[in-house]
Amino acid sequence: MLASGSSPPAIGEDITVAAVREVKEETGIDAKFSEVLAFRQAHKLFFEKSDLFFVCMMHPLSFEIQK
Repeated sequence: MLASGSSPPAIGEDITVAAVREVKEETGIDAKFSEVLAFRQAHKLFFEKSDLFFVCMMHPLSFEIQK
């Protein structure tokens, strides 16, 4: 499963924190960050802004989906 989301630069959120938050928001599962597997940068992708995309390895802390 690939959860996705964004972390606006203005708030300065660490990518590990953003990854944990996005998995929780999209799946209801608490997870632990393990490592960055890959990343890619795209210039002027949307609205003339550059984006960084990260693919992270996450490990579930439980298999119980919380509502």
